[in-house]
Amino acid sequence: MEAQAAEKVIVSVEYILKNGIATKEEAEEVGILLKRACKAYYEEDVKLMSDDDFDLLNEIYERFTGEIVSGSKGTASMEHGYQRMMNTLKKAKSLEEFEEWLIPVVKDIFGSSLDLDRDIIEMGLSDKMDGNSVLVEYALGKATRAVTRGKDGMGVDVTSMFSERTIQLNLTCGVKYEAMVRNSKMPEVSKLRGKELVDARSAITGILGRDNGQKYAQFIDLFPIDVSLEHRNLKREEVLELLDELHGDSSPNCSFVKISGTVRQVIAKIKEIYDRNIEGRLGRDHGVDGLVIEFLDEAIRERLGWHQGTSTYPKYARALKYPAYEKKTVALRMEFDIGTTGRITPCVVFKPVVINGRTYQRTSIANYRRFMQMKVGEGMKLLFSLAGDVIGYLDVLNVPENVGIEPWKFAETCPECGAGLHVNENGTYVYCKNPECDALVAGKLLKWVKKNGFKGIAESTLSKLIAEGFLSNVPSIYQFVHNQAMKDRASEIDGLGETSISNFANIILSQTKIKDYIVLAVTSPEGIGRTGCKPICKNIPLSKMFELAQAGRMDELVPMLIEQEGVQDVNAQKIVKGLTSDLMKWAFANGFISIEETYSEAKEAAKTGMNICVTGKLNSGSRDQLVARLEAAGHTFHKSVGKNTNILLTNDATSGSDKNEKAKKFGVEVLSEDEVIARLGL
Repeated sequence: MEAQAAEKVIVSVEYILKNGIATKEEAEEVGILLKRACKAYYEEDVKLMSDDDFDLLNEIYERFTGEIVSGSKGTASMEHGYQRMMNTLKKAKSLEEFEEWLIPVVKDIFGSSLDLDRDIIEMGLSDKMDGNSVLVEYALGKATRAVTRGKDGMGVDVTSMFSERTIQLNLTCGVKYEAMVRNSKMPEVSKLRGKELVDARSAITGILGRDNGQKYAQFIDLFPIDVSLEHRNLKREEVLELLDELHGDSSPNCSFVKISGTVRQVIAKIKEIYDRNIEGRLGRDHGVDGLVIEFLDEAIRERLGWHQGTSTYPKYARALKYPAYEKKTVALRMEFDIGTTGRITPCVVFKPVVINGRTYQRTSIANYRRFMQMKVGEGMKLLFSLAGDVIGYLDVLNVPENVGIEPWKFAETCPECGAGLHVNENGTYVYCKNPECDALVAGKLLKWVKKNGFKGIAESTLSKLIAEGFLSNVPSIYQFVHNQAMKDRASEIDGLGETSISNFANIILSQTKIKDYIVLAVTSPEGIGRTGCKPICKNIPLSKMFELAQAGRMDELVPMLIEQEGVQDVNAQKIVKGLTSDLMKWAFANGFISIEETYSEAKEAAKTGMNICVTGKLNSGSRDQLVARLEAAGHTFHKSVGKNTNILLTNDATSGSDKNEKAKKFGVEVLSEDEVIARLGL
């Protein structure tokens, strides 16, 4: 009976965190649990526990066994010769814990005569990027193979993802990187993966080692951390200098800084940097979860050495973790919101959690597909985390307590008007079926107001005018502002008044010339914006597109649209819907507004300006700097090569890249950086 009781409590994270490990058998079970958590996270995109709980459990395990369990992507599949570089780091969860490591170390270095206010130390600090470790091997400057961190010199083969990578010196070496996905790229990666992703760390974990991984390569940034040469050992400061030489100023980097001073001064400086970074890290486009702090003196590094065991880590360095932006909580209820497009969004209300001084108790589930995957129900244990700039995100914890809880069902009717709902074609979003739903009407009017830049018109004003029957669509806005009797009646609405109505009318009447690309963006379904419509209208007159659409000549119109840069068939079909909409017909026929076409303006500008696409590494500075110079000289930067591209700028015309191949296909002139600068006089 006692053995059975022990078996039950060992598998509980809460039990071990509260009581610790008492026996060898318990330690073995905890080791298994930690390894399962690593496997679930790195290979299955599933969390068995929070990051905080994993670190605490690992700490308890280390105190009993002297070892730690570290994560790695996949099982052994490819051997490499840079085992020492692909190590893990011992973590400190707070400044106090960091000092508990540092002070005994410096006492060992300086002996009993240590004076914290006199003895000088030198340390290096860098960002601990929250990604996945990848080793890329180069031969004469070109990548030959790449592997993830594994064990015993083995890792998962990810060569196909990084085979086009190069370094700026013709060296044969191995470089350790932290592979990252930008938070701003998460929507595009989610679309490719076919599942909603918010946590960039989980995104890179799910990408590495996939059979079709190469299609994700464009979204991966590599932060160089370490380098090893074949026949020469490098000092740490030589490593840092070489990394800069290999990758240049435009490469992502871990913001390395060197600090020196008395022990107490160094601790104070670390605290200053730590506190400052905690405040600013959420706004960064790449995830950073701590500082890497290391001794730089080679004699000290050699003296402290390495821990050798199930995990290998340097004793001369520590990863000082920032406070986790995640907390465990419990689901309380499900609510459903409706947006201005008529989209229904499920929102989970949970037990309040406090992160970085702010309380969170409600967050949305991104879409219908994820709602169905999560299967959230009342009382379920959840993990709430912040991703990017304070975006709340929920995961259902894979724990026994959640088994058997009945998940909530999706709403069957619109929370605004009570009408039925429908799921879109790809099963991602749910919409209200009622085209007259107040929320949908408000959304259409708000879209017109925002796209046209009508500043000073509040959403609440539109909602009140809709509720009282004054507004029902875009044309009704112009009928309203030209009808004094209607304006007089509207000024009696509670919360508006004569001044508000007068301001509303003046704002609308101040701008009656509307750009063609704005009209096209507003009339088209969701997903078509001004940025995408502007180049289309520069190349094709809106009046011509409208004429073809009204005549039903889709066999001419659709191919014409697909030829435009960045327009796929699905977007072409959406644009056609906009061109055949009642609002587009009104825009061409009404007497209130006129459409300004940008086609003639673009043709005039094309006489002097060139459309230029840039690919590969540059010699004269960063890509942003070059693009700024091009645009300042009247040229246009293209993100990809298309029929309207005049020049592809590349310093490696034989690379076989996608842009080089498209340049051949479309007959685009290919020039080097120096040739472009000389020709255009930049």
